[in-house]
Amino acid sequence: MIDWEHNPSRTLPAKLKRRMTQWRHAAPAIISGDKFHVSFTFDDFPLSAVNGADIVEKHDGKAAFYACTKMIGETGPYGKMYDIATMLDLENRGHEIGAHTHSHMDCALTDRLTVLEDIKTNLRHLAEAGLKNRPTSLAYPYGETLYDTKKEVFEQFDLCRGILPGTNLGKVDLAQLRCYELNGNPMTENRAKNAIEAAGKTGGWVIIFTHDVSDEPTGFGTTSKLLTDLAQQAVSLGATLSTPTQAAKEFGVIA
Repeated sequence: MIDWEHNPSRTLPAKLKRRMTQWRHAAPAIISGDKFHVSFTFDDFPLSAVNGADIVEKHDGKAAFYACTKMIGETGPYGKMYDIATMLDLENRGHEIGAHTHSHMDCALTDRLTVLEDIKTNLRHLAEAGLKNRPTSLAYPYGETLYDTKKEVFEQFDLCRGILPGTNLGKVDLAQLRCYELNGNPMTENRAKNAIEAAGKTGGWVIIFTHDVSDEPTGFGTTSKLLTDLAQQAVSLGATLSTPTQAAKEFGVIA
């Protein structure tokens, strides 16, 4: 069963540990400011996230969907989860399907070998479901990992994404890229808009993640209107709406 109630520790030691893990780069790279990309990503993912794909496509872009295979067909706190047909349709439409572990484990509280085995199971189930392309990116559930873990996990992917806020510009860690969350807290909307506005001047790579997308989202998701507003803002400032792997290739940090 999925532990839908798990919440990473918010104690000061836990927060410091997260920061230290983020600061220790396992796969350093340089993102230049000569290009501007925005990547919209959807974790887990609920069926309503397909609304996000529709919105991004209307702005000539593609998005990414991080699939936890144990959630297929389940119902979670953000509604009905994806099914295989939906996932394959998104891939056929040109969107990226990424890995998200099989059991949605906290990679900072689980031993490294168990994490690697769970990711192996995730990839196997995606392949057995008929996914044409082996995932080239992974998003850590809850954004959590440890230095030794992310260093070894990265060997299986071109890039990995956390959840700590920040624009990817200058020296970055491809094993734990930064991003901005969209949820029921209005502050997340402001952070995302400000990040896009700033990157419109400096260049760089803004990654945004959320879960469900609808006119009445849960506290984990966002509205269709806000996602549309952010896509329009990004495009008006000269951004390309790219999948994470596409953006990384454009910045020249992966082949």
